[in-house]
Amino acid sequence: MNPHVEESLLNWRDQFEDVKTTAAVTMKVAFPPLQSMPPPTGCCETRMGWQDEDTDAMGYVCVDDFVRATLRFEHLPQALVGRALDEVFGLAWFKGAADGIAAAEEGYYSWYDDSTTAEWDAKVNADGTVDLDIIYSPVPDIVELLDVLHDAYEAQAQGAQVAT
Repeated sequence: MNPHVEESLLNWRDQFEDVKTTAAVTMKVAFPPLQSMPPPTGCCETRMGWQDEDTDAMGYVCVDDFVRATLRFEHLPQALVGRALDEVFGLAWFKGAADGIAAAEEGYYSWYDDSTTAEWDAKVNADGTVDLDIIYSPVPDIVELLDVLHDAYEAQAQGAQVAT
């Protein structure tokens, strides 16, 4: 390989890794409880996890080699995640949930973004929780959702402290 091409390609790879790292840092700024975690075999190298101290809520986010984000959170309070999704994207985003996920009955709801190939799935559980599974999403969409979710958790925690 031409030495100039090789050097240029190495510079590009370094910049690309910086972009993935910056995406992860931005997600952590939006949702500070995220902690770095090792990836499983065959998954994104840039991966962070979270577990709520007071509930069964937990999950992870990662950035793939195409700088698309995946978010898999489980056992989120339905009202909280529903409000967050509505705030970020508006009502009727998910098929079958015309009034939003906060008002949705137990079941599985999805949305596919033709422009980005992102797949958004929300499973509303009988216990009033939601499992979110979002893949191939642009990083800014996940960052915005993480920020709103974190704010909602903070407001919920402050409300609980005021009540006691």
